[in-house]
Amino acid sequence: MKDLQKCLKAISDETRFQLFSILLSSDCCVGTLAKHLGVTEANVSQHLQILRKAGLVVGEKRGYWTHYSVVRGKIDKMAIALSGMAENQEQRFLCPKNSGQSTMGNEKTLCNSCCVLSGLDSLRLEASNE
Repeated sequence: MKDLQKCLKAISDETRFQLFSILLSSDCCVGTLAKHLGVTEANVSQHLQILRKAGLVVGEKRGYWTHYSVVRGKIDKMAIALSGMAENQEQRFLCPKNSGQSTMGNEKTLCNSCCVLSGLDSLRLEASNE
């Protein structure tokens, strides 16, 4: 879980997300990335260091230049982890209304997402004020 958090935090920055997106389509050196994004090479290098520490990109020396690429296996692991989280949450927090369970007149058991949208939130507020 910590590894997933580290990866998501690394790509949460707009510049790093753009770098990551570019590197998904092709390997690039720092100079090319800097020109594409309109930032300095030093700035790109700092962002790449964070992406490298998270294990999302690797550098490969090609002559004088280092070309960076995305670690595809890491993306697969992130996707599996996120998918697993989504499946576990769906099973843990089923809304009684949408799962077919009876609320038995107890609106306090309704959720804050679909139940709010359906107008049942006002019933919950009234019940809690009593």
